[in-house]
Amino acid sequence: MKNTIKSIGRVALFLVILVVLLQITNKVFDPGYWFPSGWIQDRTARLAQLSLEEEGTLDVLNVGDSESLSAIIPMELWHDQGITSFNCGCDGMRLPECYTTLRTAFQKQKPKVVLLETGLLYRLDFEQDYQSLVAENIYYYFYGLRYHNMWKSFANQKGVRAYFKGYVVNNSIGVYEGPEDYMIETKEADQITTRNKRFFKAIMNLCEKEGVEVVLYSVPAPVNYNTYKHNGIQMLADEYGLKYIDFNMNWKEIGIDWSKDSQDCGDHLNRDGGIKLSTWLGNWLMDEFDLPDHRSDPELAEQWDYLYDYCEYTSDVLKGTNTGNVTEEIREKLTVDG
Repeated sequence: MKNTIKSIGRVALFLVILVVLLQITNKVFDPGYWFPSGWIQDRTARLAQLSLEEEGTLDVLNVGDSESLSAIIPMELWHDQGITSFNCGCDGMRLPECYTTLRTAFQKQKPKVVLLETGLLYRLDFEQDYQSLVAENIYYYFYGLRYHNMWKSFANQKGVRAYFKGYVVNNSIGVYEGPEDYMIETKEADQITTRNKRFFKAIMNLCEKEGVEVVLYSVPAPVNYNTYKHNGIQMLADEYGLKYIDFNMNWKEIGIDWSKDSQDCGDHLNRDGGIKLSTWLGNWLMDEFDLPDHRSDPELAEQWDYLYDYCEYTSDVLKGTNTGNVTEEIREKLTVDG
């Protein structure tokens, strides 16, 4: 009996010490401190920047993988419609990551709309999904662990990215030379897996609990989308009564030019393509959800107008480059001229 009590005591002591150490990790790797210094980059950077946003100031959150990050430009939504938004997806985002990202965002933000890019609905790696599920549940409570490898940003010497409410400028042009009629007419559907539907349901339950409208959308990307996927996504949207915008169906309407508006030959939009999509989407959001125009708020306007101008200037400086990274030379120019 005594041995049992001692064993329980040791386990309890170990757990207490572990929790204390993890809480210390949260303090040491606090994104609010490290992100402004440029130490947090790439996949984790947007969530880190999101933690710095003033509470209750964002009306629209955009989640998804890299397709979403290149397509929606928060500074354009602000400039044209006065919409406050944030790109909080990440490269290769999986549904469990999407859930935790929104759960984290809702701690400080009460958006009216969540835009969910649909590419992550067709990710199929079973093992990585559940690894992500376990990891994301840990990161939610012990967020410092998410940023433990931030030293790699400087060790790799990739330069420092400039993030504009999660958006990274990319002016690259990769001409798409494939068929423009890639959305062939068919009633067949590429079914979304039961597992992914389960993860999606959790996201929907979370958003419903928070009173947030969810809009599904697909970025125009000939190398990733087809009518089979469109039909499968439309079935899911109908099941939940969601609005679904497939820009692969109306890319001509928004003015996409495949010789100029893709950064990598029909996969991701570049900045010019993102501006076209954001302009169309901003007008649609205002019509559908009657979002407030915050440009009349002097405090918000001062911050967002400055960021819009800085984003425009950064884009001009980065013209002719094939990256969204701000090297030391470019950083110096931005500091001197901006």
